[in-house]
Amino acid sequence: MVAIRKQIILFFCFVLCFASISPKVLAKEKYSNRELFYTSVMPVYSMENRKKVGQKSFETSVKIDNKTNDTEEVIVSTKIITEDFQSGEVREEYSTQTYTFKKNKLVRINNKDIEWC
Repeated sequence: MVAIRKQIILFFCFVLCFASISPKVLAKEKYSNRELFYTSVMPVYSMENRKKVGQKSFETSVKIDNKTNDTEEVIVSTKIITEDFQSGEVREEYSTQTYTFKKNKLVRINNKDIEWC
């Protein structure tokens, strides 16, 4: 049980660390086609005997699309692959987030305007 708790805490730390980095900063690292790819794998352990029973893979791409001279769109797509070693089942989930920047300021997330106070 303690190992599962540690795995969950580690997973949330990974998500929070990734979320704390601006998608625009991540996307600026690419030079030619302005697209980045990240892959990470996390093992899944049994709660009863603490043996490895599966794994989760996260395949993330960050792409910048210039709309105009002062507006660009950052698209973060994630594919989550869950493998269960005991049953042989493989599940895939997809998630896409779109961030719109105008003059280097975040103005929209998933086509919803942001109001700054």
